[in-house]
Amino acid sequence: MLATSTLGWILFGSMVFLIASALLGGHHDMDTSGHDMGGGDVDGSTHHGVTTSELFNLRNLALLAVGFSAFSIIARNVGVGELETNLAGVAGAVVMFFVGVYFFRMIRKQEGNSITSSTDLVGKTAVVTVGIPSNGYGEIALQNTLGAATSLTAKTVGVAIAQGSEVRITAVSGNTATVNLAA
Repeated sequence: MLATSTLGWILFGSMVFLIASALLGGHHDMDTSGHDMGGGDVDGSTHHGVTTSELFNLRNLALLAVGFSAFSIIARNVGVGELETNLAGVAGAVVMFFVGVYFFRMIRKQEGNSITSSTDLVGKTAVVTVGIPSNGYGEIALQNTLGAATSLTAKTVGVAIAQGSEVRITAVSGNTATVNLAA
């Protein structure tokens, strides 16, 4: 069995890691290669289930370490034997894992998601922030329902559109929107 001081250092290090993870975020960053901006795969699936990488990551290993070390320290200080101390550590690791995953998921649900599907933008109005020359490219900005601004490259066919003009998005391909003057 590990010494109480070693368990204390494991507990301290794991707690620092978990607090930094909660404060700094990044607990659901993902590689978006092969994904559209709507959060789904190219084939349309969205992986709403629990993935293996979600279960076995550094944050969850830190949760296991916190539970094991904390419960082992408590059991050792109560004065139980080595077997009971180890069993308490394993039980604490399991409890801390499930409680931690529950709370991190609750935090994730509270975070806003500003990812917008390109199909959601068609028909929306926006303001030109960088003038669009005839058959050329400029920039537009629009606000979503949460008030956050989204900036896109914009193109138009046949007519120049000045900065500050209101436009309607007619199509979106990648990060480029095709726009017309709003009526």
